[in-house]
Amino acid sequence: MHDTATKPPLPPAVLPPDGEESSRKFIADRYEVINKLVGGMGLVYLCRDHLTSSLVALKTFKPEYLSNRAARDLFLREGTMWVELGQHPHIVQAYRVERIGDGREIYLVLEWIVQPEGKSSPSLRSWLRPGQPLPVEQAVSIALGVARGMKYATQKIPNLVHRDIKPENILIGFDEAARVTDFGLASTLSELKPGQTGTLSNKKENFGRTQLTQGVAGTPLYMAPEQWEHEALDERADIYALGCILYEMVNGRFAAEGETREELRQVHLTNSIKPPNSDIPRAVLDVLRHSLMAKPEHRYRNWAEMETGLIEAYTRITGKPAPAEREIERETAVDRLIAGQSYNTMGLSYLDIGKLDVAVLYFEQAVNIARAEGSLELEGVGLGNLGLAYTALGYLDRAIEFHEEHLGIARETGNMVQEGLALGNLGRVYRQNGRPEQAINLHERELTIAQKQADRYKEATALHSLGETYRQLGQTDEAIYYYRQSLGIARDIGDKARVERILNSMGKFYLDSGETRESVALFKQTLDLARQIGDRVGEGEALGNLGDLYRVSGFTDRAAEYYAHALNITQESNDRRRMIRNFLRLGNLYLETDQPATAQEYFERALLSAQEINGRVQEMKAYEKLGDVYSRLGNVTEATKMYKSALRLVEDLGYKSTRKQQILISLAQACAAWGDTGRAVDYLIASRQISEEADDWVKIKWHWNEIATLNTKAKLHRKAEAAYNSLLALARERENIATQIETLANLGEVYGYMHDSAKSMKCYKEALDLARSHKNLVGEANTLAKMGLTHQALGKKRQAISSLEKSVEIAKKSKRGSSVAANSFKLAQILGKQGKWQKARPHAELALKLYTRFGDKEGQRRTENMLRLIEKNKGKTTGLFSIPNLRG
Repeated sequence: MHDTATKPPLPPAVLPPDGEESSRKFIADRYEVINKLVGGMGLVYLCRDHLTSSLVALKTFKPEYLSNRAARDLFLREGTMWVELGQHPHIVQAYRVERIGDGREIYLVLEWIVQPEGKSSPSLRSWLRPGQPLPVEQAVSIALGVARGMKYATQKIPNLVHRDIKPENILIGFDEAARVTDFGLASTLSELKPGQTGTLSNKKENFGRTQLTQGVAGTPLYMAPEQWEHEALDERADIYALGCILYEMVNGRFAAEGETREELRQVHLTNSIKPPNSDIPRAVLDVLRHSLMAKPEHRYRNWAEMETGLIEAYTRITGKPAPAEREIERETAVDRLIAGQSYNTMGLSYLDIGKLDVAVLYFEQAVNIARAEGSLELEGVGLGNLGLAYTALGYLDRAIEFHEEHLGIARETGNMVQEGLALGNLGRVYRQNGRPEQAINLHERELTIAQKQADRYKEATALHSLGETYRQLGQTDEAIYYYRQSLGIARDIGDKARVERILNSMGKFYLDSGETRESVALFKQTLDLARQIGDRVGEGEALGNLGDLYRVSGFTDRAAEYYAHALNITQESNDRRRMIRNFLRLGNLYLETDQPATAQEYFERALLSAQEINGRVQEMKAYEKLGDVYSRLGNVTEATKMYKSALRLVEDLGYKSTRKQQILISLAQACAAWGDTGRAVDYLIASRQISEEADDWVKIKWHWNEIATLNTKAKLHRKAEAAYNSLLALARERENIATQIETLANLGEVYGYMHDSAKSMKCYKEALDLARSHKNLVGEANTLAKMGLTHQALGKKRQAISSLEKSVEIAKKSKRGSSVAANSFKLAQILGKQGKWQKARPHAELALKLYTRFGDKEGQRRTENMLRLIEKNKGKTTGLFSIPNLRG
């Protein structure tokens, strides 16, 4: 940096001009705004950096031109490229890229070039006046500086094309050296869709402003023919633009003149530029001719050739050597650390749009630079960012390691800000990994640090995280308390983005609690606020959550509508992770509404997108859901393949054991449907071991019952007997009376299938004695029902009816509706088998009424089938017609 160019006497502090941002004195609590410059699409804040006590320029686009996430991320990438150019005498240096708050505000922190005395601004435009050419020596010198700056830039970043070289993007400081600025910003505009950048009127005064012209970004007065024609660009397009500027400097008029954009276009395309003034030296005419040819192949091939041409012109005009090229200052440790900071920013940008592998590469570069330069602070930030990336990838154990390293460095350096950040990130990973108790401790420590620092923004964040964690634990009062505390602070400090997120969380809380009226009100508030502050991501989140609400409320058409709107927003911004979530939501909705083919389409799109971004967690979910689809379609082979793929990912990720268990159970069900009982049992045994490790008695019992039931259906009665005996031994060991009663009854049923009447009745008697001695009416009723079914199977019809009638009577005394429904169904079933159709009807009707009340769709289906069969056999009194033996 050259002091004479950038460090004049400090100008007096003044407020920005009146307007919507006029009250803003600081940006990010660091940059004090001295003045604000407004361009057609951009904003430049001239600031004092209170951290470094230097003067800087903060450049960004107006909010309306960065209204979508994709444009913001492109701006970040292009800005980081500018930072990578580093320092050069003829380039305005970009120090770093800054993301403010949640990333919606993005700034390039630039070298502040102060204009020479007597000039209104540092841009070359302030030197140019219609009809007043610059001295030829000065014009050639300025062009030579630009050529040298661009030669360096293209050597540093091969194939770089500026796209918008014009007098406004050439700044001249106190030392009168020309510097190129605004690298990559025209590329950002080129990526925006029509309508996203507004439209400039077809007036002459707009021809010198950067704009989208027929979808191409640039400035009409200086755009090369190939730029107008949407052709591939290289450095020769920029050489053409500098030729236009040199022509303007030495002639006192534009190279291309016209009344409309189309007229300008034709001048450039047909090379209809007016001949230069007659007094222009031949050496300069040679440079213009080699710069302004319509066809790129007839121009200078590269910046080195143009530099040589300008040097020769300068020497021939002045009779003295051209100014020597200034030496480039060697990159310092400070420069490398600044690059590391930009790599972190860059990585966060890629993380936002779901390009997780690329994000990891940038964070790793930041960490490598930090370690090479011995910067613990940069290393800690980079490690924390790697933790965020690995969380998104689904490698939660690895993410925890990175966050713990970040935390250790923060403590070692005494950086409480980073310590609080690391604690919060660790807490969120523990919560995601199903360990909310550890998360609470971490978020409480995060909160303490925020309160010590009197940082109300971070205090609101920590309180919000505590609310989320208590919601996961199901502790209603605590969750609401922390949500309200966080919401109060966020409203106090005017943090609308935080208010929006808290309202969204509270809406999900009430939705989980079944309080749909409260949740819909909160989601609508979230949606309104997101739209008010222009948060498209938040808008999509609110729409998706409203879809969830309408789905659970049974309004599937409205749910699909909201999901589609949420999906459109994520596609518009190329937010891949949220896009996948909406694909999964739509797939689930169509699967629930018995449209498996449509569900399959969405799950396959989710799978493909997850694989493209290496989003392993979402890939696992998509495989699992595709397994459910194929199971529904009866394609057991494909279902098994999908579940196995999901299982491999779960094991690879070291994911929470309950997730692995769910997939193992799905695999068992698929194998059972295929008739492969042995393999189904193997998967259930593997799943049961997870429950045994967790000592989850409810699930342990469920697994033994499922194993026994599968073997019973396959008529592998000895294996069923062994499973029930194992469960009975465990129940006795735990002194669990209810399970003992149930298992003895099940053993009685199995022995009945084995035609071992003595053992069967012995088990039933033991179960009944145990139930009666402990006054367990449900156990007694259910045992009598099973006994009745066994009597029927053994041909003891009267005893069968007697046992079942007693079972219904005792079930009613227990006031357990599910037991009444199941046993009434069984009684109706046996009465039907015995041809007593009219007697069967009231019991079936009672079962249907109860199943309907409980929302038991499978029970409803079976009972409705039975009632149709009863109606069909009305008046018949023999037992020739039978009802399928559907177990209740």
